[in-house]
Amino acid sequence: MTSLWLRLELLDDVAVSQSSATVGGHRSLDFLPGAALLGAVARRTYKALDEVTAIRLFHAGKLRFGPGLPEAADGGCTVPSPLSLHERKDGGDGELLNLAVSERPAGLQYRQVRNGFRDGELGAVMVGRRGSMRTSVTREGRAREGFLFTVNAISRGAVFLSRVDADDAQDLACVAALDGQVIRLGKSRSAEFGGVRVQVLTQPPPEGAWQCEEGRVSTLRILAVSDVALRSEVGAPTFEPTPAHLGLPGSWRWDVARSFLRTRSWSPFNAYRGRPDLERQVLSAGSVLVFTGDEAVDLSDIRARLAPGVGEGRAEGLGQVLVNPVILSNARRTPAQVDNAEAARHAPAPTGELARWVGQQHQQREAVDAAWFAAMELARLYVTDQRRRDDERAWV
Repeated sequence: MTSLWLRLELLDDVAVSQSSATVGGHRSLDFLPGAALLGAVARRTYKALDEVTAIRLFHAGKLRFGPGLPEAADGGCTVPSPLSLHERKDGGDGELLNLAVSERPAGLQYRQVRNGFRDGELGAVMVGRRGSMRTSVTREGRAREGFLFTVNAISRGAVFLSRVDADDAQDLACVAALDGQVIRLGKSRSAEFGGVRVQVLTQPPPEGAWQCEEGRVSTLRILAVSDVALRSEVGAPTFEPTPAHLGLPGSWRWDVARSFLRTRSWSPFNAYRGRPDLERQVLSAGSVLVFTGDEAVDLSDIRARLAPGVGEGRAEGLGQVLVNPVILSNARRTPAQVDNAEAARHAPAPTGELARWVGQQHQQREAVDAAWFAAMELARLYVTDQRRRDDERAWV
């Protein structure tokens, strides 16, 4: 297997929907899914390829697009915040407790760290998002009454890193051709959204949070870098990983008590077919799976076996995992803080009458968007409750 790293700089806001639902407030993902990158490459190269090559690259999984995750301050790789990390509810001293290794202390209340991403020092890396209200227009260019909607998007200026894997180095040529090009990702690409500049890195970025342990171990801690779609022996979607999913000996066991999972489901919209594909039911990125066994295994062998990914949808960025990452090796760690030198490199906030006016406008827009999302949520709860009442009356 050979790999190619992409650095993706957002020139515009990019709206990547969490769900294909057409009702309710729109929410954007905080990363760039591999399916969006696959689609962008396919749009540029598919028609120029012969049928056999096109099927091999874009349908047979020989070209696998990893998710675009935010770049750390030092240019290194980040990971979704592992769900085994917990922090004290009262804040404490900022120390993070890794319950995949440690026991929960008695007498203290902890909460799971779910949002954002983490660098190699477990420092938080957040992705900025903003929302705006839009309206559909008629052919005459007038606003359509009753067609107000919201768009939530990743703010422009963010930088992401994505790894593209291939079984044959020659298959990466269509990806390498994007170096210096501007592609468009997400929804509303025909408007002012979606512009992304692609840079093909000549060297892999610093490992950062992707750094892993070496040696032989009898305990594996698997971190899901992207969503993982698993199927049971009978072919049904499952949320219960087994040693067979990871190619482990049959004597190994899934340690449920030290594993931390979240799930989600969505139906990706296929623009070519003009309708949604089958629903995907996956373990969410950031999930931590712990397996134990009586016989030790070599980490390099397991890592090589899982390098192409786990489960289904690997061509679209699903199934990317890390085996025993260093950030999950300790029971307790205090995230590194930004030093004064790093803070000094940032430009000071603008001042003056114009800056105050812009700040007021920004606060007002955020308040309106928050009110809109709250109103949509209340409307959804009201409709759900009304339907339940109607169903109860129908059964009486």
